[in-house]
Amino acid sequence: MADTAQPKPMGAHTSDSASRRDFLTIAASAVAGVGAAVAVWPLIDSMEPAKDTLALTTTEVDLGPVQVGQRLTVKWQGKPVFIGRTPTPGTRTLPWGRRPTTRTAPPRARKTG
Repeated sequence: MADTAQPKPMGAHTSDSASRRDFLTIAASAVAGVGAAVAVWPLIDSMEPAKDTLALTTTEVDLGPVQVGQRLTVKWQGKPVFIGRTPTPGTRTLPWGRRPTTRTAPPRARKTG
C-alpha cells in the first residue's frame, strides 16, 4: 500500500499545474484577442466611404483646348468650379498697368503728402 498516491494539500502547486495554468491564460487571452478583432472589424469597415460616394469625388476635365484668358465652369458635387487660364507671369499686367515684377505700389496705396 505504500505505492498509492497521497492527496496534496490545497495550497501546494507543482510545476505541471503552473505550466497548465500559463497555457490556459495564454489560450484564453488569444481567444479574447481574436474575438475583439472580429467584433471591431465591422465597425472599422463601416467607416469606409461607399463606392457611389467615391465615384462622385472625381471629375475629369480636358484643359487642352482652353485658351489664355478663357474660363470654364464645371460642376463638381453639385457646386460650380471655375477654371481659368491666365498668361504666364512674365507677360501678365496688373489692372493699374504695371508688370508684377516691379516693386512699386499701386496708385491708390501710395501715401500722398
